[in-house]
Amino acid sequence: MTRDEHERDDAAVADDEMRIPLAEETVEAHVTERQKGKVVFTKRVETVPVEATIDLRQDNVVVERREMDEVVDAPRDPWYEDETLVIPLYEERYVTEKRLVLREEVRVRNAPKIEHVTLKETARREVIDIDEVPEDPPASTS
Repeated sequence: MTRDEHERDDAAVADDEMRIPLAEETVEAHVTERQKGKVVFTKRVETVPVEATIDLRQDNVVVERREMDEVVDAPRDPWYEDETLVIPLYEERYVTEKRLVLREEVRVRNAPKIEHVTLKETARREVIDIDEVPEDPPASTS
């Protein structure tokens, strides 16, 4: 409102009324960014001792030979009995007549051996060290 408008409003106001203008202040806030400090990452490799107990398996073959001396009509292919491989061995023998005779069997099975071994070795790993570096305080202006 202009001053003239205020005067006209004042004239229109009754004699027993008084107008008091009210003023108000406003505050504006804003944020400024500044560097407060920084962080330095350092990567390094360190060696650490490692000890572990492991099981080493070693397969040993056990061969068992059995004399059979059986007369058979035809040869048979090798077969398995549980975990044992049975390999028949044949020979021809001369008698009055020629016959196929199962002379012996060779039985092969696995006899595992487990050995506990302790290993002592070193292993490398990467490590990160974090150091906070504070910023120098700003120079005071006096």
